[in-house]
Formats: sequence, structure tokens, C-alpha cells
Amino acid sequence: MDGEKIKKFIQLVKMYNEEPNKRVFRVDRDCYIIFTGFSALDEKPFIRIGYSRYIEKFKEYISNVIIAAGYLSSLKEEIRQIESEEHETNFIVPESIYNVVLKFLKPTSHHKVNVNVIDKQTLEDTSSVLREISQKYKSYVLLYDNGNFAITFSGKKIFDMFSAINRDLTTSKFLFLTSNKTTDIYPPESVVKLGGIYTILTSSENIAVIGHKLDENKLIRSLYPTSKLKKVVGNNVIPLIDFIRLLNNRSAIKVYTTKDVYEDFKKFSLGIKFVDVSDKINVIKNINILSEKEKYYIPLKDNNGIENDLVMSENKENLKNPIILEEEEIFLLNTFAKGKLAAITTDIFLIDPDEIEIERATKEFEANASKTFSRKTLAEIIREFENDTNRIIRDRRRFEELVRVYEEIQYLSLSERADILVKTEKLEGTEKEKEIKSSIESKERETMSMKVNRIKEDIKLKTEAPKGKVKTRELILKNWWIIALVGLFLVLGSLTFVFRDT
Repeated sequence: MDGEKIKKFIQLVKMYNEEPNKRVFRVDRDCYIIFTGFSALDEKPFIRIGYSRYIEKFKEYISNVIIAAGYLSSLKEEIRQIESEEHETNFIVPESIYNVVLKFLKPTSHHKVNVNVIDKQTLEDTSSVLREISQKYKSYVLLYDNGNFAITFSGKKIFDMFSAINRDLTTSKFLFLTSNKTTDIYPPESVVKLGGIYTILTSSENIAVIGHKLDENKLIRSLYPTSKLKKVVGNNVIPLIDFIRLLNNRSAIKVYTTKDVYEDFKKFSLGIKFVDVSDKINVIKNINILSEKEKYYIPLKDNNGIENDLVMSENKENLKNPIILEEEEIFLLNTFAKGKLAAITTDIFLIDPDEIEIERATKEFEANASKTFSRKTLAEIIREFENDTNRIIRDRRRFEELVRVYEEIQYLSLSERADILVKTEKLEGTEKEKEIKSSIESKERETMSMKVNRIKEDIKLKTEAPKGKVKTRELILKNWWIIALVGLFLVLGSLTFVFRDT
């Protein structure tokens, strides 16, 4: 690593240490990366909140993931991430939902989930100076009872989830902004099936019945109307949590569920004030949603007095004349007529901000939505969307720049990285510099000794003949490269000891 790159690294770290608010990178609509590092000795110096496909190529640099289920994180996606994780990443959940999350994980993945941050910095125990520097730049994750959390660096709050959600154009906020206009597309006193959700629309409110196969992308693509939603019915924890993630105004929402699901659901702090167990939910007039274990349906009588059951479950047994809706179909409760949903469909919020297709999607959305939105409202949404996209792209470039310099630093020896730390903290020529270098050299000798012992053990194993005796000369000829490598390590260790600073 040349001098210019080292200089660049020092400048970047100093800047982030002096301006901690810049340590937050918004890398996607519902995904943030927080930089918690402070020196060339850092290992995996990033925390992730929320998920994006974008971070797949950077997972090895992430030490901790905060699972913000019901807000930024899809619980289904985070469970998949935990079970497929191969980089010793620690997944943090509030203590209240720790056992609930474990229920959905394979036992072999339980050790990956904790209620606290795991610090990957291991060198501070070798030196009082390193401990002092580490404490100076310490990061903490603060989990609150209301579901919010914050991250501090060097005693300053640099991230607050609730503030970020209120400020930024997240998925739930985007759906809310478009919702007031798209509700006119959905006819009153009807049932619509969309994305595995049955939405019952009345003149005063909407009710959502959550199926097992929630399709978030379809709901986002169809600008699902969230503003008039008053009741949510669900009998499965994960789809219920993931649907609520899409709701921006949830304080007036009432949730109805089964007894078993209620015990798990109530442990999540989602800003839902009313949660009840009920097997009969009044919808409109004499129409009710009935629940039998994992089966939801609406018993109906048509104009001829014939009893029918509008099915909202895959379980269709023991129902009278079941009425089954396909995706994007509408069922009118008064006339028993079916029709197709004529909603605005757009990929604008699903396309990656860095892809060139986003410009095409924006123009298509503008053309389609112009028939529904006023010119002023549409212009405001487009402007906020484009500003949000530009910010994400800028933050990605800053994040990628930081990752690149850390990638190159990792190829240096501990002593070389310690030299960079000394320069970053301006400790050249001080007693603190001597202590840091002395402790790092001791650590390197310890590491080298462990490597030598492993090689010796390897030689021992290789020289043990499985059958009979093997001549010493043959063993030496066969393992000459291992013996030479041991000798080289011993010589290097001696030179390090002789020439180290005093």
C-alpha cells in the first residue's frame, strides 16, 4: 500500500472521527449502514439496519445487524439472512422478541442471534493506550421499549431509527404518500385480493386480512392503499409483522389475531395500541369475518338466499359454496360480481437506485399517475423520490470508498497498521507510541509462535508412519519445505526481537 493511499485512509478516518454524523450511509430505501470504526486496526467496522440486495457484496465487512422487524426489516428476509450467514455476523434483537425469533430459526443458527452488540476489536486488551483510544471512539446501540433504537459514537447520537423513518422516503412513507389518491381506484363494499392480502373496502374504512403468502413486492408495485386501513387480521406472525412494516400511520390500527399468534405478536413494539383475540370481526352491516383456527372466511347470502363462503385461506374444507378470488380480482359484496383490479402498476420503488432503468420507471409512473394525481401532488412526489434516489447514490459512493481503503489496509501487517493508527492520532515520538508498538510486536510474536507450533504439530503428524518404521533421511527429504518454513519463521522472530524499538 503506497504512501498516498495511507494518507487518504488517515484523512478519511480523521474526517469521520471529527464529523460523526457522516458515519450514516443510506444505501437503499429501507437500509442503512453505520460506520463504527476509528483506526487501521478495525475489523468489520460496520453495522447494518434493514436489508438490501446491494449489501450482499459487502457482508464480510459487517460485524452486527440490528433487526428492525416491523419497521425497516422484513422478518422473513432477516431469518433467511441469519440462516445463510457465513461471515460470523452478530444479529441483534430486543430481549422481548429474542425467544420469538429463535422459534423460526433452525437450532444450528441460534448462536448467531444476541441481544447485545459483539465488539470485533480484539487488540485493545494488549495495551492501556489502545483501550484509551477505543473508549474515546466507543459506539453503543441503545434499544428502547417503544421499538426505537439509537446508535452513538464517541458520546454523540448519530442514528435514531424513528427520526430516520420520519425524515426519509422509506417504502411505508412512499405508499402513504400515494395512498390517498389510489384509494379512489378501489370500489367501496368490495373485497380485493392483492399480494396474498384480502382487503375489504367499506365506505368508512379498509380491513386487511393477511394470508400466509404475503407478496411485499406486488403490494409495493400496485401502490397498496394504506391511508384508510383501520383493521388488520392475521393468523401468522411473520406475514403479520411484515405487512405492518408497510404501514406508515399505524397508531389507529386495530389488530385481530388468534390466541397463539397474539402471545408472540404482543412482544413486538410496533406502535399498535389495540391488539385483540377474536373469532368474529364485524365488517359492514351483517357481514362478519369468521375465524376457525387458521381459516378466515366471510359467510354471505346472495340475492336468492343461497349461503356462500368467501374464502380467505388455503384451507377450503367444510365451507358452503366457497367463493375463491384470484390475484388482483375484485368481489362486490352487494352484487356477488367479480372483476379485475385496474390499479396503477409501477416498478419505480422496486428498481435499484443505481440502475439505469430507474429513469424509465420514473417516466412511466409519471405518465400513469397523471390520470389520478393532481399535477402539483405528482410533482411533489417525483421531486421527493428523485432527491431520495440521489442521496442514496451519494451515500453508496462514500461507503464504497471507505470499504476500498479498509480492504487494502487488511493486507498490511499489524505493525504497519499500528503505525497508521499512531499517525492518525498524532502520537509520533511519544511514550504512547512506544507502548502501542511494543504491545503490537508482542502480539505479532505470539501469533508467529502459534503458527510455528501448528507447523511443528503438522510435521509431527506427517512423520508418524501408519505402518512400520520410516527412515529419518526419507522423512527429512519428504518434509524439507516444512522444516525450511519453520526455520524462516524462527529467524524472522529473532530479527523482530533484536530490532524492535526500546
